[in-house]
Amino acid sequence: MSDRPKRGFTIVLTADRSLMAGYRVLFEGMMLCSGTTAISPSIARAMLAPPVRSESLRAIQAPMGLRRVEAALAAGGFDPAEVAVVAPENLSAAIGPDTRIVGVSSGDPLGLGMNSTTMAGLMGGEPYTSAWFRALIGTLSGLKEAGGFKFEAVLGGPGAWQVVPESNGAASPIRGIDRAIVGYCEDRICGLFRDIVRGIRGGFAVACEGPAADAIPPARGATTMGIVETSRGCGLGCGFCAVGRAPMLHVPRATILADVGVNVGAGVRNISLAGEDLFRYGSRGAADVRPAEVLGLLRGMRGVPGVRLIQADHANVSSISRFSTDELREVRRLLAGDTGCGFVWLNVGVETAAGELLEAAGGGPKMRPFGAFEWADAARAQVVRLIEAGFFPLVSLVVGLPGEEEGHVRRTIEWVEGLRRHRLAVFPMFRAPIRAGDRGFSAGDMTERHRELFAKCYEINFRWIPQLAADNQAAAGVGRLRRAMLQAAGRFGMLRWRRILRRLAGGTGP
Repeated sequence: MSDRPKRGFTIVLTADRSLMAGYRVLFEGMMLCSGTTAISPSIARAMLAPPVRSESLRAIQAPMGLRRVEAALAAGGFDPAEVAVVAPENLSAAIGPDTRIVGVSSGDPLGLGMNSTTMAGLMGGEPYTSAWFRALIGTLSGLKEAGGFKFEAVLGGPGAWQVVPESNGAASPIRGIDRAIVGYCEDRICGLFRDIVRGIRGGFAVACEGPAADAIPPARGATTMGIVETSRGCGLGCGFCAVGRAPMLHVPRATILADVGVNVGAGVRNISLAGEDLFRYGSRGAADVRPAEVLGLLRGMRGVPGVRLIQADHANVSSISRFSTDELREVRRLLAGDTGCGFVWLNVGVETAAGELLEAAGGGPKMRPFGAFEWADAARAQVVRLIEAGFFPLVSLVVGLPGEEEGHVRRTIEWVEGLRRHRLAVFPMFRAPIRAGDRGFSAGDMTERHRELFAKCYEINFRWIPQLAADNQAAAGVGRLRRAMLQAAGRFGMLRWRRILRRLAGGTGP
């Protein structure tokens, strides 16, 4: 394999710095993607998102989406020597006159996600997800203009829909992006890229549905945060979620274990499981759970020599309810392994204590088997069951659902107060604009009750989140110095948030 082409790789795959960074644990990535430029970029880069390491211009870790594309291109006949996954810092060396395509992955290019809109609205500044995407596109535009290069910039990744005019309501596509691929594209990427290399023009937006599960190609290189896909899509249909309409598809266990092995082989021993609901892995429908499939998968992962900490992101209340307490405890034991991790967290989307409001927003399937007026009690009971099984729930709430009234918010405040003595965190987030013409919810829309909700939640979070961050880093083997630096930054962040909450309580905004 040629280490460094003289005139540039034919295909360069890259991502903005929020996706391609040397995170050691999943929570670091979550914190960075919740941050804004109100925090110094140099501090954010040093504390949370240092550059990934590279060998001969090739990134040692990269987002899973780029790894899937890289594998699909190799399987489809593209010469692996001419396809390179490259960190943004190395683009000027990797791109040259022979470069025909630069594939860019972004999770939130315009900062329209729930975390992004919430944090920017309250903290000020621009979300790092969009600021660093804009910087990356600026770099690519500069290379085109200064070097006269003729490559086509193709955007993909979870946030690609944001740059499509039909989705974001813009009058034209984003400058600097020549094409956007929306959806999973492993089964179509070779044909699309061959057309581009041959100079065949196509439309700006390309919608893809993705291959069958058994056709998903195993990754050829390690992933950021050791991300390993367990499933794609959700299928529960919530109207406030960008993936709610995509049916859930489970990645085969053999592919998952191969991806784990590739990461461990590259020295990435901490694994993060990506999926909308870990407890639905192997299911055959929204109302189905198969604990044996979940436990079998986790035991298989524990059987890969070298695996250290396993972290998961999402779980649904309804799925949790269908696992026995012993099964929940076994899931927790398998995730933590022998790391001593005391904060094995899961993001649990409760959204609101007002079940009728959630149902009206398309969340009926999410609540089943519970009815709308059972939802608050059922959600509380399942969160407590998780805690009793040794988990640390990160409960997410959505503020500003269509039709929300003061009484709905008040009931959610009471729901949060009923859990404040428990070991958990609660994060309220603004409803994001996921369709053209939808402005979403903003800081300017907040009422006194909304401000009270944020204050109640963050008083709980201030108690536990510093401990969670320190615990997760220690379990993952992060050195004492970096842990101490993050704790110092965290204390500064807490002071800033307390000031924000005081201003909100006074009705003056952030």
